[in-house]
Amino acid sequence: ADEGPKVPQKLPGSGVERLSNLSKRKSLRQLLDGFFAPSEVDYKCEKCSNTKALVSSSFESLPRILILHLKRFRPNFEKMTYEKRSDAVEIPENLSLEDKNDWSCHICTLNNPATAEKCTVCQTPRAIDVDSPSSSSYKLNAVVLHQGSAAAAGHYVSNVKEKAGWKRYNDSRVTSIGKVEALSKAKTQAYLLFFVRTS
Repeated sequence: ADEGPKVPQKLPGSGVERLSNLSKRKSLRQLLDGFFAPSEVDYKCEKCSNTKALVSSSFESLPRILILHLKRFRPNFEKMTYEKRSDAVEIPENLSLEDKNDWSCHICTLNNPATAEKCTVCQTPRAIDVDSPSSSSYKLNAVVLHQGSAAAAGHYVSNVKEKAGWKRYNDSRVTSIGKVEALSKAKTQAYLLFFVRTS
């Protein structure tokens, strides 16, 4: 018998928690801002000997299709299972990643701000790619919903935007639905979000 996903023996790292902390962030934009926000890490700097650093992340290049996974399940260590999270998250039809398309840096400023300039380390930018996207704007194209209360049980359906409008794919059944219906349950049931970059 399938026992469902295994529960980790310890909580995931801060990066995962920042992204999955749905209760503190009520919109997809806030979740992304939290995921890309600078975070403090243990780091031994060879230049200044500081032991803390700020690390920030960004996209080196933007994908044509952006797939976002909302962490709808959290471990319950007392019950040794995963619990479903149904926190409402506002999901926009249009999304800009202009402020997320940069290079990653870490700065050893936490112990000695005077060393900030000499201890800023950034990844070397790639050579300019003529095929790199000029647009950082995305449109929502599809949502995969999880219907159910547990990770080991439930049902998945997909709402997909096509030329003629939104359609719901539910096993072998395909039905036309309105935009409001397509997006209303996504707030509490969205599991995967598919955004397509505009040209």
